[in-house]
Amino acid sequence: MKIRRTISLTLAAAMVLSLLGSNAMADDGQGALAFVPENTMMVAVIDIDGLKKTTVFQDFMTAVMAEKEAKDGLKMLKDSTGFDPEKDISTILIAVPPDVEKSENFLFVAKATVDEAKLIAYAKSEGAKLTEQTHEKVKYYEIDGEGGMAFVDGYILVAPKAAMKAAIETYKGKGTALKKNKDFSALVKTVDTSANIWVAATLPAEIRKEMAKENPMAGDIEKVHASLDFVSGLKLRLSLLTASADTAKQLVELANAGIQGAGSDPSVKAMGFEPVIKGMKIAANGNDIEVSLDINETDLAAIKQTIQNMIQGGMR
Repeated sequence: MKIRRTISLTLAAAMVLSLLGSNAMADDGQGALAFVPENTMMVAVIDIDGLKKTTVFQDFMTAVMAEKEAKDGLKMLKDSTGFDPEKDISTILIAVPPDVEKSENFLFVAKATVDEAKLIAYAKSEGAKLTEQTHEKVKYYEIDGEGGMAFVDGYILVAPKAAMKAAIETYKGKGTALKKNKDFSALVKTVDTSANIWVAATLPAEIRKEMAKENPMAGDIEKVHASLDFVSGLKLRLSLLTASADTAKQLVELANAGIQGAGSDPSVKAMGFEPVIKGMKIAANGNDIEVSLDINETDLAAIKQTIQNMIQGGMR
C-alpha cells in the first residue's frame, strides 16, 4: 500500500471513528491552539468526548462500521499498535491557511493517547516510506519529502512540511501563536467553545473579494464564528460580523425573505423540513448577523430519516 493511502486512511479512520467516543479529557481546543500560527484564517475544533454521547454520530458511525473495509482496517490497526481511535482520540483541531484556494498548508492536530513507535512501525509495515527529521529539536516523520506527522506532548500533528515546521516553531515559542492574537482571542470569547463543534474565522481581503463577485454585500463579511451542538437535538449558533450595520440589515432582510418563501412551499413540509424553517431565526444586531437554529430530537430524527430515504432513493 502506498504511503499516501496508508497515512490518509489511518488518520481519516481515526478522525471519523473517534466520534464514537473517548476516555481522555477534551480540552475544548485550547491546548491544540498552542500549535496554530498567527497567520491562520480559520480554526475548527471538534470535541470528541461530547460527540460520543449524541445519537446523530452514533447512527452515523453504525453505518460506517457496517462497511467491511473500515471495520477490518480499524481492527488491524488496533491489533498491531494498540491504538483504538474509539477510545484514544479526545479532541480534533483543523487550522485553515489564509490562502486556502492556493495553499495546501492545512494543519491537523489531535489530542490522543498513542504508542508512537508501534504506530510508525505499523505504517512502515504497510509500505509507508517515512524519514525521521528534526526541527527546533522536535522530531517529526517526513512523508515523500512533502510533510508528515509528529507526536508532541500528547498531540498528533499532521501537515505538509511548511505547515509542520510552522506549527513546531509556534509551539516552541519561535513564532507567534494565533491564540495570542488579540483580535482572534476576542472572537473566540464570543463563541460557545463547550459545544460539540466550534469555528472561528477572520476572512482575508482576497476571499472577501471573491465573495463580493457573487454578492457585493457578501464581500463585507469580515469575521465568522459558530457553534454546533447535538447533545439534545440540534443547536446552531452562527454570527457574521459585517463592515456596516446597513449591510447586516440588508443581508438579514434577504435571508428572512428566503426563509419565508421556503416556509410557504408545500414541498418543504412534505419532505419533513418544516422544523428547520420554524427553528431558524436570523436577526441583525448592529454590524452582526446572528443566526440560530434549534431542532428537538424527535424532529431531528425525522429529518435524518428523510435524508436517508432521499440518499437511498438516489442510489437506486
